[in-house]
Amino acid sequence: MTANATLLQQTLTALLDDAELTAILKERGLSLLFVQRDPETVALLSGDGVTFDEFPQDGATLRFELSGDTLHKLLTGQLSLPRAAAARLLTVKGPVTRLRQLGDVLPRVGAAYAAVARQAA
Repeated sequence: MTANATLLQQTLTALLDDAELTAILKERGLSLLFVQRDPETVALLSGDGVTFDEFPQDGATLRFELSGDTLHKLLTGQLSLPRAAAARLLTVKGPVTRLRQLGDVLPRVGAAYAAVARQAA
């Protein structure tokens, strides 16, 4: 497993302690599937918890397909979601209306990722 994949797993696991975030995900019916390429790592974050290395039976609300490097840049604020999509570094599958509901979710994921990365350093 790559360092980025390990950081993603540790980040999503840490987010389970964020009761407000899990409530937001449940309330909005959001589930976020991260499919990281090179090597492939799959992680699903929802209001019900986190799963790794398996695709959900019923799909996910939003699916993000990207490299580990792109994920790192997105979560550290070095790259915006629109720029990543425009540059074809990121593929997002799911309804655009659901993507708009992530405005207050992704910054929390990024903050958790930064904290985990600092601890790992």
